[in-house]
Amino acid sequence: MKYGLALFIFLFGGLVSFAQGDMVLPDNAIYQESVMTVIPHHTGNELAPPFFEFGVGGISVRFDDLGQDFRDLYYTVYLCTADWEFSELDQSEYTTGFTENYINNYEQSFNTFVDFSHYVIDYPNDMSTINRSGNYVMVVYEDGDPEAALFSCRFVVYENLVMFDGRVAIPTEVAERSYKQEIDFSIKHPSYEIRNPYSDFQVSILQNNRWDNAICDLEPRFVKDRELDYDYGSENNFDGGNEWRSFDLKQVDFITVQIARTELIDQQWNCWLKPDPKRAYLQYKTLGDINGRFLVKNDDGFDRHLEADYVMIHFNLPFDFPLAKSKIYIYGALSNWQFDSRFELQYDYDRKEYRTSILLKQGYYNYTYAVVSEGNQLTTSKDVEGTHFVTENEYTIFAYNYDFANDYDRVVGVMFLNSRDD
Repeated sequence: MKYGLALFIFLFGGLVSFAQGDMVLPDNAIYQESVMTVIPHHTGNELAPPFFEFGVGGISVRFDDLGQDFRDLYYTVYLCTADWEFSELDQSEYTTGFTENYINNYEQSFNTFVDFSHYVIDYPNDMSTINRSGNYVMVVYEDGDPEAALFSCRFVVYENLVMFDGRVAIPTEVAERSYKQEIDFSIKHPSYEIRNPYSDFQVSILQNNRWDNAICDLEPRFVKDRELDYDYGSENNFDGGNEWRSFDLKQVDFITVQIARTELIDQQWNCWLKPDPKRAYLQYKTLGDINGRFLVKNDDGFDRHLEADYVMIHFNLPFDFPLAKSKIYIYGALSNWQFDSRFELQYDYDRKEYRTSILLKQGYYNYTYAVVSEGNQLTTSKDVEGTHFVTENEYTIFAYNYDFANDYDRVVGVMFLNSRDD
């Protein structure tokens, strides 16, 4: 193994805490610290979310296992409700083929200081598929034991049985017009029967493919002839936020805009980013971003997934004093869209800044600083990042209808919006 001391401490020295216990979560979650860079995406496009139309396309899931020889790994898929609870249906009722499948697509890294095994799952496939739309979670585990889970990740399979008409609008509430975005839409179902739109029908609105701040409890404002109206005043509003911060580490020996320096220490690449200024009271500035995602890349190699090395990234956020009863996390696809302790910043009183160091694979990354209030699940970035109506954001709306005959939440439609759409 070619681990340096810093990496050994990072992986095995108790600096990281992950979800524990026998119960796998129906969520994007990592359960073993050797698992890194989990990327679920629409097959053929690594920047596309893991959503696909029933019977058309599929998803791919990539991940690395650091410091490990190849392991006997398996995966399975579970159906979930619209509220992301495990379905009570047996797997055989929604799976065609095998419910447990061996991962046979794996390779070893090369030309890297950090050794890792790289695995790829393409689903559905000849061995296993699903026979209905819905919310799903894939679980990857070792030695045929689902309780020995490495990670779980969400994906959505949808049908196009209803039609959407929607837009990102200026908020109705005057006080919110400078910093929020309002998602107004209607759903038409001329040939699809919705018996009770108030009890059997549900929508979820996602901003930048995030589930942690999704709006999921809207009822139709009006029910017309074969049309459901969701043109609310404030219930369907999101903070516009700010454009995502980014850094480019596709070449470890090349200094880009946000990188201060890189250095090889004890056979481990280290990268120090420039200090990140608070943007809460700064004027909005247009920046190109990929809405919180990242792309693995090594410009000096031939196979980016196998030759991109792992680098210890050092972040620092100048702050005159620590926030009371709150924690600050680095957040985005790089954190698996979770507020993981591995991505929490610690306040340095001497330097008057928040700091942390995170092991990440080479590539181009988006990230933001999220403030989480202690004792609850409320999160915001506006205290650090600011929030603006003009920020570019992507929105996804899923429509769910409970199927009484088959006892599951069917995804009957989807709409993709962008705040820059005309």
